[in-house]
Amino acid sequence: MDDHIKKATAIKALDDAKAYTKQLMEMKEKELWKKISMPCNLLDLLNGLLKNELEKIRQAYKLEGLSGYKKGELALELARQIPVCFIYFLHSLDQNRYDLIQAIVKNNGFIENPQLSFEQIDFLLYHGIVFPVIYDDKKMLCIPPELVELFINQDGYELKSMVKRNTEWIKLTHGMIYFYGVVSIKLAVKKIRELTGKDVDYVEFYQVMSSACDYYGQADKIPEGFKNDSVFEYEKILGEHNRRPEVGYYPFTKTQLLKAGEPDYVDMTPAMRKFVFFLSNHYELNDEDTKEISMQLIYMINYGSNPMVLIEYLQSWFDIFSLEFLREVAEKLMDVHNGTRQWVLKGYAPDELFKDEKKLLKPLSKEPFQFDPKPELAGSQTKSKTGRNDYCPCGSGKKYKHCCGK
Repeated sequence: MDDHIKKATAIKALDDAKAYTKQLMEMKEKELWKKISMPCNLLDLLNGLLKNELEKIRQAYKLEGLSGYKKGELALELARQIPVCFIYFLHSLDQNRYDLIQAIVKNNGFIENPQLSFEQIDFLLYHGIVFPVIYDDKKMLCIPPELVELFINQDGYELKSMVKRNTEWIKLTHGMIYFYGVVSIKLAVKKIRELTGKDVDYVEFYQVMSSACDYYGQADKIPEGFKNDSVFEYEKILGEHNRRPEVGYYPFTKTQLLKAGEPDYVDMTPAMRKFVFFLSNHYELNDEDTKEISMQLIYMINYGSNPMVLIEYLQSWFDIFSLEFLREVAEKLMDVHNGTRQWVLKGYAPDELFKDEKKLLKPLSKEPFQFDPKPELAGSQTKSKTGRNDYCPCGSGKKYKHCCGK
């Protein structure tokens, strides 16, 4: 089959998959948003859910002895127990979720749908706190009046202090797993104590981080603690950490970890900045493109990809128009690799650990690289790309980075 036909077929398949994903998302939206009439209390909202949705709320709060209840009985019992659980739920909030709940409460329990993912709405719904509804022909997020009153009563200095503390814990831990890949609970607590100068209760910390994992999806829970959501085989990374007892974890500052804890943070090292500048001089790339390329290169390096795999990834974005230019790209990629902080090296870059050896990568071969010899105009981008934060074209309903983009 001709290369152009192969390319056109692949692009069509991806476009078809995206169309299918869009159709699935529309079906999910129909199921998610439920019409309500006013007045409406917690029991009314629970009665509007399916039995399996009520079961998810029961499971979220680990309520025992209710599995045999019929739908109406379960809704009634949840309406009794959720207000009690809600108070404890508030103790795990960070600033983003606190601000969201406060905004809904201040608007008499309703707010037009903010920009939340399906996963985030599901998290709030399956804790019986925020319900996605259609009221007055508008999609709204609703907090029932019983919980509105409870929040108002609880919203004081003590809750605000907890929210501030939780926000710091979550961001610092997200920053750690960005650079280390995996952190044990013991390591995370030790680092947070050192950086904040305050005591950290293990149980409270785990509850706060467990809730953040479910809501944000930046971290995943593992038996030892937490891992970056993009880490596949975390045991291998832990094994590499344990294989280097003489190397401590890189001593990032509090500011560095808080910054790395932000969603979609990209560690733009000097070598990466130079490489991005180099690419921008040869191809038409916007800021979103360069961020996506940088992010993917960092992940691929952390997965142990060799230089040719990195080059093949770049060729999915644009055509490399000569052998000499290919060699230049490869040399600059070696600098990027050497300067990238890596999970297996406990947050160090190879250049920092192997200054004498000057590196893991071998010198470039004198043999020519294999690539498509047909030159095309630099900047011509005919590839159909799926971003890491787009919904996966496989139709799973998950984001690409949490599914086939892993």
